[in-house]
Amino acid sequence: PDEVRYRKSIDHLKASLAQARDEIRVGQLVEQINHLVRKLNTLGTNAIRLGMAPVSLEEELARFKSNQGVQA
Repeated sequence: PDEVRYRKSIDHLKASLAQARDEIRVGQLVEQINHLVRKLNTLGTNAIRLGMAPVSLEEELARFKSNQGVQA
């Protein structure tokens, strides 16, 4: 079903987000995640009955920058 497919894709994209190596990629991944979150939350057939919250670009960029400082 679409719901399961979207949730798996979101999980995969979030794992990729944790490994992103530049700010442009972070932005792209956040956009893709949020697109799927919107689709999932508007399906109307949410069998799992758990909506998903979108990802904040600002928070992800802050996390990315703080991780870069740790690695430097």
